[in-house]
Amino acid sequence: MTVISLISCSGAPGVTTIALSTAAGLTATDADEPVMVELASSGGVVASQYGLPTEPGLTSLALALGNENPELLAHAQELPGGLPVVFAPPSSSKTGKLLAAKALPLSHYLQETTATVLADCGRVTAGTPLRPVLERSSLIGLVVRPSRENFHLAATTSVELNEAASEPLPMGWVVVGHCPWSHDEIVGRYGLPVLSLIPDDRLGAEAVAGLRRLRRRSPLARSAQSFADDIAKHLRVTSPSAPLGYLDRAEADATPSGDHTDGPEDEHTGLAQGANGSDPAREATIR
Repeated sequence: MTVISLISCSGAPGVTTIALSTAAGLTATDADEPVMVELASSGGVVASQYGLPTEPGLTSLALALGNENPELLAHAQELPGGLPVVFAPPSSSKTGKLLAAKALPLSHYLQETTATVLADCGRVTAGTPLRPVLERSSLIGLVVRPSRENFHLAATTSVELNEAASEPLPMGWVVVGHCPWSHDEIVGRYGLPVLSLIPDDRLGAEAVAGLRRLRRRSPLARSAQSFADDIAKHLRVTSPSAPLGYLDRAEADATPSGDHTDGPEDEHTGLAQGANGSDPAREATIR
């Protein structure tokens, strides 16, 4: 039904952490059956973070694609907070070969499933085997830490990805950490909308990875919930692949997704279900 992909182009800006947090946030919206799927060519990490086996997972799902209508949740495992995740093998060699062979049928399957899939695609280049998945995504978040070098590299990669696409890919920035530039400056310089601002939050990231318990919702969880709410709003439009009109926060036909401010956080996983009041980007000039 719907695939939301998160990618990066350099470094380790926290794609998996944001994917987990946002997928958990989607469970508090009206999105259909949120499931996170690990698709990074470098291999999966979530199973090891939570001490779970990697199968059933992406390998068993890929093998089942030759059968008629495999059930996605049959290849997912639930984290302690209840979020279903399809784990990728931890081996980059094994995962890379699997994606090279199965990315096309997998992309068709994920697009046609009834679930809302949050795909953790990890770091990609113009030659990524995940191109079929990206071309069938309703939304692609480019996760980036705000520096001129990172923006430039990611913007260049986005252009290269679009050059071979049959139609423009629905991309936007997911900015991690303090950003010294306004949304308008980023859009004007690099041509893509800002989808979300995610704060640097070490404790929140450790909670998402199952390493600690938090008594209160973290800044990371609140920002991810806000991003999830925006995604759910976007998916309520007639054509989910339409331009990202929800970013103007003024859609006449959008229904509120509810106030999550007082919702409890799962103490073990740290995958909060709360609302966000993210800080605006500071004014500066990109040179």
